[in-house]
Amino acid sequence: AGNRLIQRTGDGKSQPLAGDDQPGLAIVERTFDALFTLDVSQLAQRFRMYALPAQAAGGKDWTLGLVPQDAALAEHLRAVVISGAQHVQRVTLYQGAGDRTEIHFDDVTVARALSPQQKALFAP
Repeated sequence: AGNRLIQRTGDGKSQPLAGDDQPGLAIVERTFDALFTLDVSQLAQRFRMYALPAQAAGGKDWTLGLVPQDAALAEHLRAVVISGAQHVQRVTLYQGAGDRTEIHFDDVTVARALSPQQKALFAP
């Protein structure tokens, strides 16, 4: 959030990382924030975007492809494919080394605000 990232270690402990001290992390934070919120204006600054035809659910699903414009980013992230219907359901990251990461979102609900318990999960 803001100029700060929170890294959660394998044992569940939180460790804040200052984006100001690590400019690469700040770029990653802004990029992922734009990916998961579908901030098209932010994504358009870093990616060439393309839409794929609706495929399933009677044509109600959508797919958005992203290819990095920046060569340095493209070394690590070749492409991103985001798909969903009413909400983002899947994000697939195609990494520069040939690896692929798929993130699936099931039973997505939209909350108006975080509960105190949810906020505590993100506290350093």
